[in-house]
Amino acid sequence: MTPTALLLDDERNSEAVESLRLFQNIVTVRSVAAFKEHITSKGLPDFIAFDFYLGMGLPTGYDAAHFLCQHCMDNKLALPKWKVHSSSKEGALDIERLLLNFRRFKDTGAVPDVRMKHEREY
Repeated sequence: MTPTALLLDDERNSEAVESLRLFQNIVTVRSVAAFKEHITSKGLPDFIAFDFYLGMGLPTGYDAAHFLCQHCMDNKLALPKWKVHSSSKEGALDIERLLLNFRRFKDTGAVPDVRMKHEREY
């Protein structure tokens, strides 16, 4: 079976995202709602490329990543491989921290710290 990739981005196409160059079967979704619908109806892809900012006032890639973690938890699924390609450095870090913490939790049972950077106390 051909590996599948899911691209979450409101503007870029798959040719503009380097992490997708090895995939032939790529589905692009432009919103968190479309991301949720695709995963719920088609199942998890082998790889997900996340953008953070998806439009003014709209749910972000962080919201999609949070949904993904909950979906994997509820359905006892492994987190697919992923990469964040956002131009928002803080947004990208928040997605990365969430997914890394979730993977650590799944692997070790350690309680994840899923708060966004600006919510943490230093």
